[in-house]
Amino acid sequence: MVPQVEIEHSLIEIKKCKIDKLILNRKNETLCQENNEEIERLNKVIETNEKKLEEQLKLSGKKKIEVKLGYCSYREMPDKWNYDDAKILDWCKLNHYDYYHITEIVNKDKLKKVILKGELKIEDVPGILTTVQEPKFTYKIKGGL
Repeated sequence: MVPQVEIEHSLIEIKKCKIDKLILNRKNETLCQENNEEIERLNKVIETNEKKLEEQLKLSGKKKIEVKLGYCSYREMPDKWNYDDAKILDWCKLNHYDYYHITEIVNKDKLKKVILKGELKIEDVPGILTTVQEPKFTYKIKGGL
């Protein structure tokens, strides 16, 4: 039998570590706040300059402008395709085209409920294997940690 003192000691150690983690997280937030503000400022500068680049390219009437440091350009993009699956499926079926397939799936939740209710026996349904799982270890420290 495990002495209660050892369990109490382990819970105290866990509680101390969790408190230390919270303190370190708070320190990290303070230390990182200044860097996060600078990153945000830099992102705004980048965004402003990207807008300027695009505006200058648009005003030039060209698709690409090259300079010593690099370039800015409009890249040709492929057409975007939107599909209305229901209409296409109807069309394929009507014209006997094989541009679709049918997928069959087992409604596992419904089957499990029927078995658990006793309407079917699990032994009568081929393909189901149940595995007993080990109990999950948990603990709780009073005080919300």
